[in-house]
Amino acid sequence: MLQIKRAADKWKSSLILVNPPQLCEETFNIPEVMTQMHWIDGNQWPLAKVDSLYFDDHHLRGVGAELYSEWLAKRVKIILNLEHN
Repeated sequence: MLQIKRAADKWKSSLILVNPPQLCEETFNIPEVMTQMHWIDGNQWPLAKVDSLYFDDHHLRGVGAELYSEWLAKRVKIILNLEHN
């Protein structure tokens, strides 16, 4: 992961890690190197636990994917604005 971050820095690219929403959320410890990177947790999406938006516990249906994509795009824009200001 550190090599990917170094490459992104070298090319002046933004690296954003995304953990997609999960109906049955898996928990894990975030490695130290990842705490220094931009991180978007899809489980923070307000609709992340609405079961009717999922095909199964990890895959959103069409409308769920569209709604999540809108939410995610807003988060990405916030991060990019912070980096470029």
